[in-house]
Amino acid sequence: MKKVLFLIALVLGLFYFTIKPSLSAPYIIPNAPILNPGGSGNGAASNCVWTKVGDTKGDPDLSKCQAGSDFPSINGLTFPPNIQAHPTKKGYYSLPKSPTGAYKSYTCSGRSWGSMELIGVINTTAERWKAKYPNGWINVGDLNATGHKSHKWGRAVDIDATTNGKDWVADFTKGNYNREATIELGKLLADANMVRSIWYNDPRVNSAVLEYAKSTGKSAGMVMHEIVGHNNHFHLDIEIPLLTVWEPGC
Repeated sequence: MKKVLFLIALVLGLFYFTIKPSLSAPYIIPNAPILNPGGSGNGAASNCVWTKVGDTKGDPDLSKCQAGSDFPSINGLTFPPNIQAHPTKKGYYSLPKSPTGAYKSYTCSGRSWGSMELIGVINTTAERWKAKYPNGWINVGDLNATGHKSHKWGRAVDIDATTNGKDWVADFTKGNYNREATIELGKLLADANMVRSIWYNDPRVNSAVLEYAKSTGKSAGMVMHEIVGHNNHFHLDIEIPLLTVWEPGC
């Protein structure tokens, strides 16, 4: 009996002092992307990731590691800081206020939830628009929201814009419609390389943007539709796996 107890104690001791530390010890591998590092929120992925690999037999080489951001880089997209994940709706994030004024929201906060990719497309396009038109911005309407047919999977948003606060882009219902800038906005969206479709009722804009997408190969499979109720904004859908149906109100 004493021998049996001695053997059990020996086995437990070996586990505690040898195997257990190797199971719990984190190891950093350089040049592997991390999905949720803390950082600046500029969209750049870290070159390091934590993983359990047992006894490392020495310290890893961290010379090539770089600081991470709040979100990974996706198709070259950039993200605004302070994005908040929804506490219960998996995959949904809120569109925060733009720190640069590159976009302005004209809907309520309850309708500003979408996928991380959609947030990235909005922010990236708006920052590029701001770089091209320093006195302009993009107007952002409903993301997921009740009262629409398709704003419920995290991939849709309504937008228009201005180059200077005086003209109207993606809205020909008011004076001073800027068709050339509307085409430019469509091209910038296509550049994100994630566009599934844009609904808008100006055939000349649609034709020019589709030709651009085809010639550049960016969002090459995108379509543009003329559809009732879309004279004063682009309705944008991006190509992502659909999130859980959710149609929030204000």
